[in-house]
Amino acid sequence: LEDDNAAESVNGPKNNAAPSMNKAMGKMFSILPGGGEHVMNQMLTPQQRQAVVMEQLKEAETKEAKAAEGAAAAKSVKEQAIATYITEAESSISNNKSDERRTWELMQESLMCAVDAVDRFRHGQVTVA
Repeated sequence: LEDDNAAESVNGPKNNAAPSMNKAMGKMFSILPGGGEHVMNQMLTPQQRQAVVMEQLKEAETKEAKAAEGAAAAKSVKEQAIATYITEAESSISNNKSDERRTWELMQESLMCAVDAVDRFRHGQVTVA
């Protein structure tokens, strides 16, 4: 028993805290001024502090991975939206040009009919007079 205590006093107490406890302690210390490092240094052994920091690192890496995944998904959706917009815009431009050509053709036909009608009217007046 004395050998166990001697080993503990030299190396500090073993860290038997669960990861959720380390996470909770890290959050608790982080709300203190200066991130709670001074208090954490006084209350915890180096192994306990390392466990708390490692749990915070693991949580930060998980959040970073989720954020990167979300950013990749958002980028993909944006690229698809841009591609769809470009395709629809090009289709709309093509349709507008074809509609414009058809409108000009109809105007030309109408104008030709009007000119023809005026010619017939004049021709009809000349023969009557």
